[in-house]
Amino acid sequence: MKRISLFSLIFIAGCSTTPVHSDSAHEVPSNRYYQPEELRQHSEAKGKVVIKRDRWVMGSPCYMTIFIDGERIAQLAPGEKLTFYPNPGEYIFGSRPNDPCTGSQQEIEANVKAGKLLTYRIGYGGQADSFINRTTD
Repeated sequence: MKRISLFSLIFIAGCSTTPVHSDSAHEVPSNRYYQPEELRQHSEAKGKVVIKRDRWVMGSPCYMTIFIDGERIAQLAPGEKLTFYPNPGEYIFGSRPNDPCTGSQQEIEANVKAGKLLTYRIGYGGQADSFINRTTD
């Protein structure tokens, strides 16, 4: 019984992730960017959004797919970030782990304002379920 409990504890702890600072996260490579070109173009009339993915201590066999209003825009590996410039307005940002990773699609509302930065963090908690949250960095 102690072996099973120890294994469970190691498995659950191994699924949690470590935050990455926006400055040290790598921008997602262009071959995993699916967003329209207009979202990549900076303008003072647009907002700026950074979605970054935590590092995974044990390595990760999968990508996390990122969505805006249900449309796939990118796939992030651990330690990567996605920077884009949407027009002001209300959006729903989402993330979903790709196979073979577990976790359901997570979504969060966003109110994008011209000239303002919104930063989001994607990762896994101790119960092996993914999350997307606002963060200050």
